[in-house]
Amino acid sequence: MFVSLSLLVCAVAQADETPVSTISITRNSSQVSRKGPEQFFAGSVRIDPLFERNGPSHISAAYVTFESGSRSAWHTHPLGQTLIVTAGKGWVQRWGDKAQEIGPGDAVWIPPGQKHWHGASPTTGMTHLAIQGAVDGKNVEWMEKVSDEQYVGAVRETTMIERKSGQLPATSIGDDVRTVAPALEKYLQGPVAEVW
Repeated sequence: MFVSLSLLVCAVAQADETPVSTISITRNSSQVSRKGPEQFFAGSVRIDPLFERNGPSHISAAYVTFESGSRSAWHTHPLGQTLIVTAGKGWVQRWGDKAQEIGPGDAVWIPPGQKHWHGASPTTGMTHLAIQGAVDGKNVEWMEKVSDEQYVGAVRETTMIERKSGQLPATSIGDDVRTVAPALEKYLQGPVAEVW
């Protein structure tokens, strides 16, 4: 039986005119780090490409490092995206949902076509491995930037829920806002502070 299967595999391999591929290694030193483009990111973001396949898988991956308060713009991926947090603390939010905190070892799956953003927390940077596939050479559709108000509001809403449930200690929320967007601190004074 084993010999029959071996012969069958050899016959199929010979019938296929596609040459047998070899293992490919992309050396770390061959990849150039780059700054996250300003039109797609807010704050300081570094992208360290790992690989980009042209076929048959069409998968690419990169380490993305966000300084505290930095984040991506809203975007979608035609085949979805997997994020694996390797360091720090951050947030991910799908359009219409509450932001969710993510940390080292967390694996995040964003389904195809889902509008979302991800980035660092207001006080801690974050690095994640981003893996996504391409359709017709395109792996992302960029949209509008996440405003300071959206970012602070998303983080604040989730943080307040966690504090009320006892998952987080009570701290000065003003410090979080001041760290991310000093100009928004004025909104923490007066009647708006009660809403926040």
